[in-house]
Amino acid sequence: MESDSKQLHLKHLLAMGEGIRVEYKEARTSFSTSLFETICAMLNRDGGDILLEVDDQGRVLGVEPGSIAKMKTDMVNLSNNPQKLDPPFILFPVKHVLDDNEIMQISVPASSQVHKTNGVVFDRSNDGDFRVTNASNYRVERVLNPERVGERAGEKVGERLGERLGENEENILALLSKDPTMLITELSEHLRISTTAVENNIKKLKKRGLLERKGPAKGGRWEVRT
Repeated sequence: MESDSKQLHLKHLLAMGEGIRVEYKEARTSFSTSLFETICAMLNRDGGDILLEVDDQGRVLGVEPGSIAKMKTDMVNLSNNPQKLDPPFILFPVKHVLDDNEIMQISVPASSQVHKTNGVVFDRSNDGDFRVTNASNYRVERVLNPERVGERAGEKVGERLGERLGENEENILALLSKDPTMLITELSEHLRISTTAVENNIKKLKKRGLLERKGPAKGGRWEVRT
């Protein structure tokens, strides 16, 4: 049986919604055609977690139990195949059981190399994966100024990557969008950071005009402004 901390982390990933470091993929019996685009993009950006057989709304659908062993083997083989992921980066999916459904988690670290799949480099923003149109410039930009690489070397992104929110700020907004009554202590538990860190991030969000507290400290609610 999995530890409470692992279950809590999974629920946190599902509560966050998709973003620059979280992606949901449907994979009942096999991988989707876009899976390696996301893996490539996460390797090239900040890493992240991919949850398999979860729909775009974060609903757990569940992998077909008889398919899990084969999918694990396929992922190891494909991620070690330079024709699929170049240079190779071996990944090991982990099976979890959540509400009687089996899902798979692929944790993708940030890589020091530039990866491509099927000959194409992908990068990632909060809007998802995008194709890099000038891979040679991308390699140089990524070393000299990694925060701006998506804007300069890739296709147009929905926002300026150099001005994006921090990871904890994004996560706080995502959680409060789903549950505006969450307490500081609950946010701290979900994000696995201190209550002081939560409070500091909330101050930043309020200063940017993205978050406002309505009502009293007890019994009030948060209003997320987009």
